Amino acid sequence: MCRRAICCCGLIVTVLVTGQASGFQTLRPGRLPKDLRARLIPGLQAVFHSLDQRQTQREDTRVDRLPTLAVARGETPAALLAPGPFTVEWSGYLKLRLKGSYQFYLSGRGQVSMEINGVRVWEEAAGDLGRLPPQRADLLRGYNHLRIRYRSLSTGAAQLRVDWSGNDFAREPITPQRLLCDGATPGLQRGQQVRRGRFLAARFHCFDCHKGLQRHEIGGMPELNRRAPDLLAGAGRLRADWIVDWILDPQRLRNRTSMPRLLHGLPAELAERQAVDLVAYLLTQSPRKVTDKDVGAGSVERGEALFEDRGCIGCHRFSPPGESDEWERLSLHFVAAKFHAGALARFLVDPEQHYAWTAMPNLGLTLMEAADLEIFLRENSKGRVAVRAAGVAAHGEKLFTSLGCQQCHLTAVQKRLPAVARVLWSEKGTAAKAGCLLPDVSAIGVPAFALDKAGRMAIAAALQVGPQAWRRGVAGEFAQRQVQSLRCTTCHQLDGEQSSLGYILDEEAVGGHPPEAIPDLTWVGDKLRSDWTRRLLAGQLGYRAREHLRIQMPAFVSRAKWLSRGLAVQHGYGPEPALRIEVDPRKAAVGAQLAAMDTGMSCHRCHPIGNRQPQAPFDARSTNLIHVAQRLRRSYYGRWMLNPQRIDPATKMLRFAPDGKQTSLRQYYEGDAIRQFDALWHYLQSLHQSAGKDAGNP
Repeated sequence: MCRRAICCCGLIVTVLVTGQASGFQTLRPGRLPKDLRARLIPGLQAVFHSLDQRQTQREDTRVDRLPTLAVARGETPAALLAPGPFTVEWSGYLKLRLKGSYQFYLSGRGQVSMEINGVRVWEEAAGDLGRLPPQRADLLRGYNHLRIRYRSLSTGAAQLRVDWSGNDFAREPITPQRLLCDGATPGLQRGQQVRRGRFLAARFHCFDCHKGLQRHEIGGMPELNRRAPDLLAGAGRLRADWIVDWILDPQRLRNRTSMPRLLHGLPAELAERQAVDLVAYLLTQSPRKVTDKDVGAGSVERGEALFEDRGCIGCHRFSPPGESDEWERLSLHFVAAKFHAGALARFLVDPEQHYAWTAMPNLGLTLMEAADLEIFLRENSKGRVAVRAAGVAAHGEKLFTSLGCQQCHLTAVQKRLPAVARVLWSEKGTAAKAGCLLPDVSAIGVPAFALDKAGRMAIAAALQVGPQAWRRGVAGEFAQRQVQSLRCTTCHQLDGEQSSLGYILDEEAVGGHPPEAIPDLTWVGDKLRSDWTRRLLAGQLGYRAREHLRIQMPAFVSRAKWLSRGLAVQHGYGPEPALRIEVDPRKAAVGAQLAAMDTGMSCHRCHPIGNRQPQAPFDARSTNLIHVAQRLRRSYYGRWMLNPQRIDPATKMLRFAPDGKQTSLRQYYEGDAIRQFDALWHYLQSLHQSAGKDAGNP
């Protein structure tokens, strides 16, 4: 018996050693090898294929937050593909904490196949996908391999949304936090590199100098429409000595700038003299400078409070640009040296006046608030620049043309010249070895950008694709880029990633206010109607969406149209019809009773209704119910009312139907939660309808 046991143990050891030596690893279902887990990134890998045999570029790979699509006829689903019929395959993992049985739902049009852990859920389901019955699948604890194949309509139009439900939650979109994919596949790495390169080429205005691409092509990459700041109109608000230093070395004065060095190939004395002459010309062409008389005196204390309450502290710091910052904020070390007195306040009131595509949002400040901020910023901005003698404007005018300033910068005087430099993709393989993409740019007349090796390689990879890399704009991809470049996650949580503003306030703020509950961006495209989001981002609402917060949503005017579309597309929503208010008077009457303080859910305790203010403490208040109909999508409203904590665990909103079926208000529809929430929706619609009659267009 002992000999048999010893032999058995020896066999087990031999198998284990042999298995490890050959790289074989036995894992229980739902687990992944350690090296694969280390490569996982959020989202699903999406591989697109064009079905048009005439196209030279027929494949594109990217990461999608969700397996969703919304592509109109004539649009392209991915940046590197031409419009037309296509297929896409999403692959990755759906990670769960507990095993269980789940139902999956489709909506949209096209053809879909879906499998989980190798088991077919749908096989070439086609037509109106919303009419298909849900399919059940048993999922594992841990990682479930997910694969979804989709084929567009023959016209190239496409729409898909994938929802699910479980034993403890009703139908909802799959949560982005649960989706992961291998971020190290060659196709995905190339797709990400090309996308970074096309963004950098647009950011650095490559095609303002280089021929081969019409930047205003209809449907092209939106960032190509950027024009650098209007130099001749804006120079008068800036200090001459700061402009000189900026021309000589912009990276010394500001981190993360797209402005290149232009005089770096000259001897230092000659470079400084040319910069001084160029500034002299700019100032002779610029309107009069703003003086102290134009802006009233501000308060440092009020300015400091605004700097914290409006979230400025989340994006800006006062340490020198060259110093590291945990939050990678933009340095204001030289802001006092940059602006004339009073001009900074004017800029804060209207930052897009001379630069429509500025990343600085419009905060909706009054001139007095801006004056308070200016004096606080000057108090804390310690950077200084050297004082220099005035230059010769006539020499500067020639330099303005010879250096190509007008190629990138919008001016009212100088006519924008056509691109004159060589076509970047005429000689494949040379783009990364010449000109602006050299590791050490020292040639006179060649701009030196703040590009690292990875950035240069990314631009080179995009150039290998050719002009088609920039000729098509994709709203969902635009939104993804802008959420990152505008630092939206400084204030907003997204896909489980905590915002940084709360941590920054805890560490650096002196006001003592606790962090506020700023809305999560995870479901924003699924939650808000696109037309309302566009007006919010453009600063055109005419009211504050959340009056109870100290912080206010700023406006990003130039990006509002594309960004609002892109946020919706990420959740599978295309262009929506104009808002239609349809009220059933009987349901609205029941809804009014359900909303009332004494007969229903006491909505007015926390929510304003028109001019009627709520009774709850200020930190427990929420949005005005009069705007719900124009803000929310009906599907999101239904999910929210059934289980608000599932969408936002930190919300103060009560869950009126704990079992998802009935409320405690049995006198209305015998407690049927779905019917009660529908009646309440009609009541909310009636509030918007009444407001429209009283005030015209809201």
